[in-house]
Amino acid sequence: MSNSDKDHPISIAAEYGQLEIVQFLRECRGVQINVVNKKRDTPLHLAAKNHHYRIVRYLILWGADEEARNSSKETPLVSAQMSETNTEQDKIEKDKIVNFLRSLAFSKDHNTRDEVIQPTKLTIDLDTCELLSHSDVHEIQPHARDDQAKSSKKVLKILNLGSNRKLHVAAKNGNVSMARQAMKDGADICYRHNQRSPYEVAQDAAAVYACKAQLNSTNNNDRRKLCAMALGCQQISDDILQHAQTQLGESIKQSNFALFVTYCEAGIPITPDLLYLACTSSDNVEIVDYLVKKDRTIYEAMYNYTTLDSPYRLAKKKKFNKVATYIKYHLTIDCTEAIKKNDVELVKQLIRAGSSVDLTNTNNIGEALRHRNDTLIQIICENGVKLPFEWLQLDSIVLSPAIEKHIGSDIAFTINRNLINRRLRLAAATGDFHLLIKCQRLGADIDSKTCDGSTALLCAVQNGNYFRIVHSLVSRGATMLHSNENQSMSLIELCNKKNFRVIEKYLKEQLNVQFAAAILDDDRHNATAFAAFGADFNYKDEQKHAPLYYAIQYHGIDLVSWLCERGSNPTSVDDNGDYPITLAAEKGKISRFV
Repeated sequence: MSNSDKDHPISIAAEYGQLEIVQFLRECRGVQINVVNKKRDTPLHLAAKNHHYRIVRYLILWGADEEARNSSKETPLVSAQMSETNTEQDKIEKDKIVNFLRSLAFSKDHNTRDEVIQPTKLTIDLDTCELLSHSDVHEIQPHARDDQAKSSKKVLKILNLGSNRKLHVAAKNGNVSMARQAMKDGADICYRHNQRSPYEVAQDAAAVYACKAQLNSTNNNDRRKLCAMALGCQQISDDILQHAQTQLGESIKQSNFALFVTYCEAGIPITPDLLYLACTSSDNVEIVDYLVKKDRTIYEAMYNYTTLDSPYRLAKKKKFNKVATYIKYHLTIDCTEAIKKNDVELVKQLIRAGSSVDLTNTNNIGEALRHRNDTLIQIICENGVKLPFEWLQLDSIVLSPAIEKHIGSDIAFTINRNLINRRLRLAAATGDFHLLIKCQRLGADIDSKTCDGSTALLCAVQNGNYFRIVHSLVSRGATMLHSNENQSMSLIELCNKKNFRVIEKYLKEQLNVQFAAAILDDDRHNATAFAAFGADFNYKDEQKHAPLYYAIQYHGIDLVSWLCERGSNPTSVDDNGDYPITLAAEKGKISRFV
């Protein structure tokens, strides 16, 4: 859809500085970033010549072609350079645009002997999630606890019944003092008499006494005695439970499966807290297996958890890989069932908990396509679902018209975006610059991630000394941050480890640039992350503008306060001799500096 000048909606929004509209339109199916009007101006041309710096940055981030030429043979850079300015702010914006577009060019001086020029051959699929086929659990038969522990118990005279028998008698009669003395003397709370543990005896007796006390036929004296006995039994039950829970926790911490099972089979209730403890104590998959099979609530705690991290993440952080694999496998089985049932919310919940979205013997993209649920397809594609191999090696990168017609335009749009983003990361990982640019022109999200949190930039640094790839991504706005749980180092640290000297130097230079860009977008989460890596709150760009200037110019008092509280200098001066307070006065935001 276009007007008489063949201007499309995204072009008009870019020309008039409507950033939110540009952002919205970019997400719509069929909208092209590099569409041209009658004068062959792209949205980037129009934003550049009208001095809309933030829109220029976003268009480049989304794949706008900075080398496109209009009917006057002008690139967006030339259009910006030749544009006229009417205000001081226009001049500032123009200078920023010119400097930014110039920074996209890869100078021949950047070439280095350290860089591997030839693309590396890698598997065509870097994005598929971890595919599990099964999870091994060795069956361990519970056995008696150490003889040493047993021998340490006191042997009481038959007249005193022995501490174990005493505990059973006390539990049955509600004799709290007798029970506590028996436990003090070393009574075994797991000792079973007539197939029942002391805890079970106390629980059953308390219920019987309470029931008898409520009978109409019971007189008041007997009722008082029965109530007292019920309370005594309950107190003994509570004492045993407290002791048993302590011992259960210790057996888990010691990774003693036999001792753990012995306490569990004493009738002691088990809770999800034990699963969290097991996932942070050892790599004993047998204990975890016993817990999740023993109680459905504990099984569901693998994804319906109350801790900050899921049980899978807890085990993963501790490097308890057998436990982590076991949990991931069972979560993935449930995720597969949720996909079959078209249960989007449960799929999301399971993925957050650590599930993969496929197994070695499943075809979950086929299941999702059968439901024709675009939301479900998008979720599993973003999280590494297996895609048909022929889709991954298409020369066109995107699906053929025949396939698009078969699966529907909306679903094809979702899958195509995923294919473009996957191929972008492959291009970065293999050092294939031409494929990288092709993906960018198709609208790739250069900050999109694999299911394990790897960006295209991380893929490039992990797999080769590809400075041109890194420059192309970073100069266009790709973030230096990543969330790969298997890679603890930052990109700068990784370059240092690999001795990629040129890339390391470039990324260090770009750290402050990316911090300033985060402030430009009021992205305090990323700004905080960059600050942790050493970004300077008083870094100044080519116009001597610190991040504080961006906050005043484009945002409000909250961001200004946030920066000043963290060390931004409100008395720094720019190239025009203006102070932040001057700009604040012009914008009506003077209160922060008074």
